[in-house]
Amino acid sequence: MGQKNKEEYVTNESLKIESDTIDIMQRGKSIFESIVEIEEAKKIINSIHNDSIKAGDSGLNSGQKEAIEVYLTSNDRIIAWQGVAGAGKTFSLASATEIAKKNGYIVKGFAPQAEAAKVLAEDAKLSEAHTVKSLLVDTSIAGRASGKEIWIVDEAGTLSAKDAHDLLKKAEFENAKVLLVGDTKQLSSVGAGNPFKQLQEHGIKFAELSEGMRQKDKTLKESVDLIAKGNTKLGLEILEKNGKVNEIADTEKIIANMANDYLKLSKKDLESSLFISSTNYEKEQITNIVRSELKRKEVLKDSVEIKILESLGYNEYALRNANIYSKNDILILNKNEKGLLKNIEYRVLDVNHKNNTIIICSDDFKKEIDVSKIKGNLYQEKIIEISIGDKIKWTKNHSVKKSINKDSKARSERRLNGQYLNVIGIDKQNNTATIEYDKGKKESIDLMKSNFIDYNYVSTVFSSQGKTCNKVYASITNVDRENFYVAVSRARYDCKIYTNNKNILYRNVEKIGANKTAYDKIIEENKIQINLNNDKLKKDHVVKKFSENDLESIKISRKIKEKSFEISYKLGLDPINNDLGKFSKYGNNNQEIIANSIKSEINKEFGINKSTELHTLPVSTLKEIYSLKIQTIAKECQSQYFHKLNPNYKNRPTNIMHNEDLTQKQTISKPKIRR
Repeated sequence: MGQKNKEEYVTNESLKIESDTIDIMQRGKSIFESIVEIEEAKKIINSIHNDSIKAGDSGLNSGQKEAIEVYLTSNDRIIAWQGVAGAGKTFSLASATEIAKKNGYIVKGFAPQAEAAKVLAEDAKLSEAHTVKSLLVDTSIAGRASGKEIWIVDEAGTLSAKDAHDLLKKAEFENAKVLLVGDTKQLSSVGAGNPFKQLQEHGIKFAELSEGMRQKDKTLKESVDLIAKGNTKLGLEILEKNGKVNEIADTEKIIANMANDYLKLSKKDLESSLFISSTNYEKEQITNIVRSELKRKEVLKDSVEIKILESLGYNEYALRNANIYSKNDILILNKNEKGLLKNIEYRVLDVNHKNNTIIICSDDFKKEIDVSKIKGNLYQEKIIEISIGDKIKWTKNHSVKKSINKDSKARSERRLNGQYLNVIGIDKQNNTATIEYDKGKKESIDLMKSNFIDYNYVSTVFSSQGKTCNKVYASITNVDRENFYVAVSRARYDCKIYTNNKNILYRNVEKIGANKTAYDKIIEENKIQINLNNDKLKKDHVVKKFSENDLESIKISRKIKEKSFEISYKLGLDPINNDLGKFSKYGNNNQEIIANSIKSEINKEFGINKSTELHTLPVSTLKEIYSLKIQTIAKECQSQYFHKLNPNYKNRPTNIMHNEDLTQKQTISKPKIRR
């Protein structure tokens, strides 16, 4: 950490990662031969353009021509394509890659998510594509390339600062060229940083594909183009004037309408439509209604219960504290360590909070381990129902061994996070289900084992990125500019948007939610000027850079807000209404009242007078609050308000309310928490 007068700044580690990434990019300038010379590239581009027109398409636009030219003629190690949604990047990639391969280059594809990598390989006609994570840990994927290897990295805008740094560092070591393909206007990484945007700001050679080609409807194209250029309000106004925006104050009615829209569509229309929800709660409730009706109509039949593993969503820091573990949780490690194997399901038998250890077991293996350096994921077992006809998907990259017959060797079946499946058969006698992939491949699931599965009727905004459909149906109740842009731009011809409040929607879509870099945060704070003409400001007001305490405090505030929305939905309340006003005067609506209740309990527990004093606590304490305390206090808060709303329901202490209380009383299932 950098320090000055005992004030901590943005970490040196994050600044160094960003600085090193920029240095790698700049070191790689003008060190390679181009794939072809500029004159030959122009002839090739003209030929691709003419062939496209002959095939009945529109040919290449200026952005596509520029992109292919940069790909074929650049002398730099690292280049980029910045392209809006539906800008024709896929066709351009396939065309340019074909030329590279003809000139003796090996071209490999990578993407942050496994399903995106699979799609990249198919669309760009690559022989192989992998996740970025697998490239960083698997030495067999890359080899010293003598300058004749190109790595195409799709969805580069979702790379974290650390992953981008490690990727480019490995490319430098392996002597590979890299093409980063993405869009800074869409969703950024769930991790820290925004390297794709930062590299563009620091001199990476890039082509800009700014003309969206996906939208075939004139009105929709006009709206999406405006949103892509940052004119979000005007783009939304066009959608509203054309009847695309539906305002319904009650979230439950939005859920019912979305489910009804789904059920009215024919099988053919469903295949070309995409249903998107901005919250996991809405996603689950829409799915529940749809499945219930499909079962009633016997579209879904021969149901059977299956055990799945659902991620608890804890980050790496939280996993190092024994307090977050509970008996029967399932721990899966990312790598082999200290006698433990990766990808094995270890059940938690007991927790020793004092020693910060847990006892885990798998089959006849049993061991007590210190969790302070654990790297993996924690899951809970959950029972769901699947039926013949169900739409499901994998929720984790994993492999299973399959034997064709007793005498053959077992072969490994690779299952990719996000892959879509249909349940086409259930054998209750042998406890198996038969699933079919979208390409027709069939596979068997063991119903007696835990599976990484979820329903696939509704997508979150994040999981919808990279997809294309004819019509989008979207519940937009809690989004920023990037989420709104991603949701609307999936559609070719039409969209139908539901929102609680149009006025709030107009405000929210103006908010930028993309990650900031460490440099951004420092520069932004240094640019703030004190308005000396404002009588409310005093001379001793000083503008400071973000300290690490400040950054942790901001994270805590954001998480409290997230939890307050979640609790509102769990209690069956609309966050913007004021049902809880009769219990508390601290807040203008349900969400604010719940948030202030959580803040009040945190303040009491840590002996501070108000939340603005949070930054005075040690960083370690702030991290504990973020990873552990908010979760615990939020559960207690939910329990208390539940019993205040339902005073005659089960006379029992408010701090031991279970989730089944909500299900039985209000038929609201527990939403997933994904981070």
